[in-house]
Amino acid sequence: MDPMRVLMTIPTTGTDGNDRLAGVFRYLAEHGPWELRMPSSHLAFSADELSAMLAEGLDGVLTSARFDAASARLLTRARIPVVVLHDSYMHRREVGPNFRFALSDHVEIGRMAARHFLSLGQFAGYACLLDTERNRWGRARSLGFNRVLGRAGFSAAVYTPAANPFRIIDRARFLKWIRRQPRPLALFATNDRLAAQAVAYCREEGLSVPKDVAVLGVDGDRTFSAVANLALSTIEPDFPSAGYAAAEMLDRLMTGDP
Repeated sequence: MDPMRVLMTIPTTGTDGNDRLAGVFRYLAEHGPWELRMPSSHLAFSADELSAMLAEGLDGVLTSARFDAASARLLTRARIPVVVLHDSYMHRREVGPNFRFALSDHVEIGRMAARHFLSLGQFAGYACLLDTERNRWGRARSLGFNRVLGRAGFSAAVYTPAANPFRIIDRARFLKWIRRQPRPLALFATNDRLAAQAVAYCREEGLSVPKDVAVLGVDGDRTFSAVANLALSTIEPDFPSAGYAAAEMLDRLMTGDP
């Protein structure tokens, strides 16, 4: 039997993508190879590009890359199994029954952050640092964080960076906001990129981390700690197991299992 032809688009610009990819390859090492189409450094693909790849013949798609509604409709019409590992760019109204998902429990991640801070019992206030308003997983993490705090009788101030193409926190605006927060402050950043920016700005301002502002990120992104000399506290989702589970799911779907 010829190997399955699979389009795999998993960006490797961060620890999460590399770890997901490691999980996929661990599955393939144990269960046999696929004939992979792996676009180089793809953070996104268009409907035209996807149409050309489908014309060449595909048995399945494994993706955590960005794609638009037209691509989602195209994959639905193709009726091949599609497994998605990232929900920020998902066009749920456009997908058909051939789509499956292997996603982190983002609400639980937020709950974990709140439980961690509450267990320390030393903070005058709590805050949450979002990515953008349209970021689905960031909002879910914030929701879980606030739910646990609410049950404990607390609430979190929320900071949402202004929209910009580089997704960089505005230093002056952030510092103006954080100066208004009580100290010591427990700051939950919904990813490590935001956490690293927050720590750098706080240090520049003369705020002690973690004495004045304790920062907790998400993703276990080793890049920021290595490059910025930051010992970030972070919640590390099990991305390797997510990659493995997604590959297993796609393999079963391509071979006819329900």
